[in-house]
Amino acid sequence: RNKLEFTFSNKRWLTEEEVKQDVKYDQMNAVGFHIPGAFDKILDIDQCLLMSDINNRLRNSIREYAISHQLSFYDLRAQTGLLRNMMLRTSATGEIMLLMQFCIRTDEEQSQANQVLAHVHTNFPEVTSLLWVNNLKCNDTIGDLDIQTYAGTDYIYETMENLRFKVGPKSFYQTNTEQAYELYKVARNFAGLTGNELVYDLYTGTGTIANFVAKQARQVIGIEYVPEAIEDAKVNAQLNNLDNTLFYAGDMMLKLFHVDIESFAVAGAFVIFLMSLEMILDIEIFKNQGPIKEATLVPLVFPLLAGAGAFTTLLSLRAEYASVNIIIALVLNMIWVYFVVSMTGRVERFLGKGGTAALVQNQRNR
Repeated sequence: RNKLEFTFSNKRWLTEEEVKQDVKYDQMNAVGFHIPGAFDKILDIDQCLLMSDINNRLRNSIREYAISHQLSFYDLRAQTGLLRNMMLRTSATGEIMLLMQFCIRTDEEQSQANQVLAHVHTNFPEVTSLLWVNNLKCNDTIGDLDIQTYAGTDYIYETMENLRFKVGPKSFYQTNTEQAYELYKVARNFAGLTGNELVYDLYTGTGTIANFVAKQARQVIGIEYVPEAIEDAKVNAQLNNLDNTLFYAGDMMLKLFHVDIESFAVAGAFVIFLMSLEMILDIEIFKNQGPIKEATLVPLVFPLLAGAGAFTTLLSLRAEYASVNIIIALVLNMIWVYFVVSMTGRVERFLGKGGTAALVQNQRNR
């Protein structure tokens, strides 16, 4: 793995042998993994083989330093304690990121946190990105918290094929780099891109898949919930000299239409599922009614404003223009649509039913 997270706790999980000894242990601090079914119990880890040995040296050194300096480990029930979590990232470039998560409530605890960071910085110069965050919440998520840089950069680089990717502390990146490369190659081959397609990469993260297929597509649009990841995705496109990618934080766009993410995801899933059935089974779900005897003029701008094209258009515009300019353009467009709609009846009367049907049939033949 290229990413591991270890939790600090003052309630170490005891093995069956330790429990049978019926001994009161003075040292109950631990840093390691959660125990299933016991959210406040942590299995103390001395050696983890899921990553290179840097994870063992860092974790064990920080634990020894904390115990020897009598620093408090987090109490998951009382929600107190300085040391809370540590996240470690490595990359194929040899860079290492360490994010220390503290629960700092006093000046003394801030001083203690600084001493922990200084210990890491002094003894592990190979750590190129040393970060920390103060988390006073009831959970370990950091998406809404400000990350502070103690030393080095606030990112590391990862490589895949001939591409480079900037990865930050909040960025999503596949935890097995080599396996991710094989997975992305399979997905790219299955897509059968010819260079004329518009590709959507939902939950794009740092844009790894989007950038990975960009050279085989006409344009790629990546949508992600985390704004920081979107910024990394844009940087990654620039790093790799890709000019046919657009990235956007999707939740902000949905709020513009007063649509929550859950509803959008469900609706999109149904549409994609039905379209997939059409392509795979070669059936027609969205019926084509064939030739018609009568027709009604409907301005072609309607699908743009009310259909799936609305999101595509606005995503593209948002990547180039400010929100206020887009809103003004939408208002002007609505005024123009109103004018066109108000003229529809006159145009139909001028053309007659036969003329209108002929126009529609001619468009279909195209």
